[in-house]
Amino acid sequence: MPETKKLLIGLGASAVASVAWEIMPTSNQYKLTLAQSPLSFLEHYHWGLASLIVARYYKKGEPYLDGFGAGLIVTESAQSNPFGIGKPTFGASTTLGIILTAILALSF
Repeated sequence: MPETKKLLIGLGASAVASVAWEIMPTSNQYKLTLAQSPLSFLEHYHWGLASLIVARYYKKGEPYLDGFGAGLIVTESAQSNPFGIGKPTFGASTTLGIILTAILALSF
């Protein structure tokens, strides 16, 4: 299968995941993300960056993971409060984002 198709499949998967999250009933979303959870500060772009990092080391799935990661980052930037801006977890979220970006930069 051509690399472009694999990349588009990854983008499509990120779109499906993002839409599924948005249409999930609000009560279920908050069960997953409220401060009760130690992972409440994770945003779409954290998962996107992690996907891009894994893609650097898992060559067979690289185009899929690249598409998935890029799609999640774009989805995050299109939200009303992107990248945790205005949320109480902004500091932790930004710190993790910087760490993941540094790891990604070093993995090339």
